[in-house]
Amino acid sequence: MADHLTLSNSRGATRRPSSVFNEAGVGVLSRSPFLFFGFSVIDPARMGKPWPDSQHALASFARRATMDWKGRMIGPRELGITAKSFFDLVFRTAAEEGQNAASRLAGMASSRKDRNRTQLDGRNRMGEMIQVRRPDGKTCPAYLVDPKTANAPGFVCIQEYWGLNDQIKKTADRFAEAGYRALVPDLYRGKVAKAADEAAHMMSNLNFPDAAEQDIRGALQHLKQRSKKKVAVGGFCMGGALTLLAALRVPEMDAGACFYGLPPVDPAEFKKIKIPLICHFANQDDWCTPAKVNELENMLKQAKSKFEMYRYDAKHAFMNEARPEVYDPAFAKLAWDRTLSFLKKALA
Repeated sequence: MADHLTLSNSRGATRRPSSVFNEAGVGVLSRSPFLFFGFSVIDPARMGKPWPDSQHALASFARRATMDWKGRMIGPRELGITAKSFFDLVFRTAAEEGQNAASRLAGMASSRKDRNRTQLDGRNRMGEMIQVRRPDGKTCPAYLVDPKTANAPGFVCIQEYWGLNDQIKKTADRFAEAGYRALVPDLYRGKVAKAADEAAHMMSNLNFPDAAEQDIRGALQHLKQRSKKKVAVGGFCMGGALTLLAALRVPEMDAGACFYGLPPVDPAEFKKIKIPLICHFANQDDWCTPAKVNELENMLKQAKSKFEMYRYDAKHAFMNEARPEVYDPAFAKLAWDRTLSFLKKALA
């Protein structure tokens, strides 16, 4: 490798680093790697970012990570994201894939013009991670997806008990494609379950009132600050339960879409709900049993809420396409179409 690197910025100006670097743009001062972008030196240690153990893997990645196949710079502008998001992407991808990471980033840039938003995690996602301020002043990480329309209604999408995984991000993407600014608060703060027992454990440790009154309410307030339109809350499984809880405890909520979830409250509480609701439940569900669903419906009939209640001859989580053992494409499409029709009226 050469012992120097000539850097160019977006205006075509060039500059050679004063210290010794290889052609990959990796500094070897005190054996600590640095990544160059334009004229900036990014020290991963200062940003709290991990690097792969292999210096060769990092060098191979950094050599091409900021250049496309024609030798042009790839950066935040080319990818359509903020500088912080760009470096988060670079750090994460380098750590995960080493030498294979360069082609991923270059591919993202080359196909940018065919997408509404850049995929930040390399898995066909449309949105980005942001920090949402809660009513108590603390913050909650959340996945945000903007629709094509600037002043769009909002939808706070609540995760299943697995966590903020790819499947729930894809669901948020679909809401954005349908015309809603979608926001998914990360209730587990980065943790994602891989097995049902792990997911159940994580759900049991979640503070439901705090999640509803702080994380979900903060997400809803964030969307209302972005647009003058109404905002709905909807979720699946654990998210469905939190949707109903939010309908009781979040005053800014304009409508709710509950998918097979019931919160741990006295059923009589449901009589206090005033906002429009659409509820989808599965008949083959040993958690939200038909008897419990009937009880919910009876309570809502005594409430001021204008609600729609649908039952499907399916299993719990029939909307989750990532779980073929329970996914039902026909009922999933029917429930989705009904929900979009409901939201169009409720958020008008």
